[in-house]
Amino acid sequence: MSGSDRRMQLLMTAGLLLVMLAWWCGPQSYGDLREYAQMCDNLWLHGTFANLDGQQSRLCWGFPCLMLPFRALGALLETCIGRNDLAHWVTALAAPVACLVVAALIARHARRVGLRPADAVLAALLTVLAAGALSCSRMFCLEPVVGALLISAVVLAEETRGIGKAAAAGVCLGAAFACHYANGACIAVLAVGLAWRILQRLGNVMPALALALTALAWVGLTALSNEARYGQMFTSGYNRSETVAMTAHELAVNIPILGIVFLMVPWFPAVLAWVLARGAALPRLLATAIVLQIFCWLWTWQFTHFPLRYLTPMIILGGFFVPDCLATIRAQFGRWSDFVISRGSAALLAWGFVAFLSTGGFCRPILYDAQHPLFPGQALAAMWYQPRAPYQYKGHYVWSAPNNPESETLYPERPLTGWSIVTGALLMACGAVLLGIASRSQGHSTRYA
Repeated sequence: MSGSDRRMQLLMTAGLLLVMLAWWCGPQSYGDLREYAQMCDNLWLHGTFANLDGQQSRLCWGFPCLMLPFRALGALLETCIGRNDLAHWVTALAAPVACLVVAALIARHARRVGLRPADAVLAALLTVLAAGALSCSRMFCLEPVVGALLISAVVLAEETRGIGKAAAAGVCLGAAFACHYANGACIAVLAVGLAWRILQRLGNVMPALALALTALAWVGLTALSNEARYGQMFTSGYNRSETVAMTAHELAVNIPILGIVFLMVPWFPAVLAWVLARGAALPRLLATAIVLQIFCWLWTWQFTHFPLRYLTPMIILGGFFVPDCLATIRAQFGRWSDFVISRGSAALLAWGFVAFLSTGGFCRPILYDAQHPLFPGQALAAMWYQPRAPYQYKGHYVWSAPNNPESETLYPERPLTGWSIVTGALLMACGAVLLGIASRSQGHSTRYA
């Protein structure tokens, strides 16, 4: 990577971080995500995945493990500064940091396929600022982490010249499975396909075997974890309290919901269709994995509750196709390509931001609630820099309304103040300036051999 590309990456990362911090919730969220944070705490302090009451959590074991470095950094800051509430804030940065990794990998791929810095930044922005990715990075969600692991596996597998990177790609795939078992269909296709591509490219079975075996090792660790936690290798904690099944009825219900998700991220189905029709071998492999995973989700009742969130890893993985699509536009439209790409990207980014603001059941960042128990008839928001409400419940992870203290889905909504508006606007403006400078970086690009 050239010096100009490193500068572009640094500026883009800083700009994206400021934009995401303008909407970040901080260390608070609804039930499942709060439980993940508690699992990380218990793993760090007591070496167990159990909840505070001694019962094993029903949630996957991989995400708390991947959060441990953030928890360790938070603990170090607490020791150095002398405060005891920093670890939760640092741990909650896992999702935004994962989005920054995704942006860096997509921009790097864009430069390697010959795109200019402005196009590389646009490709990254279309993925990371899409409705699902921005909503998940705002919350303490594991989906950006899964997406970052999947893209990392693809990049490592394509760049490998030996066993090391191939094994690292397998580790990324296995860790993604350990974070969310329900993405297993996509991960299985990627593991087989990437291993086969390595075998074809290098003519050496050992790197391909390294990828496959390291991915399978995580599956084995998951089985051992299930045995230790629930008494059966091939079960999950969800089987104890919820029925996880695939039915034709759910397929009929979920297809219209999938259409709504596609409307929120319109570039995603368009790029997916283009890749399936005209893409090269690697994009088609990724697209096949994405389509299979979406098809599996459509048969389950869980998809109905959080469709945008559950598809976010697939949308992030689909972002890997965007540079190739932009390169095709450059080749097809000639001197009109600047107009097509700049105007089209601006429209898609604006539409994605509108969709982000309107994701009602997914911790909407700004809302008006005439029936709110504490602040009726006021504009409400939930950002980390807003003043805290005078009530706190269950530690550092959530503030919930006092009339329903057991709710898992109440967010820390507070009246939107002038200070909050100014702070958010400054963060967004500074981030936009840095992103604009990054897109105007100069440098020579390279192409894949």
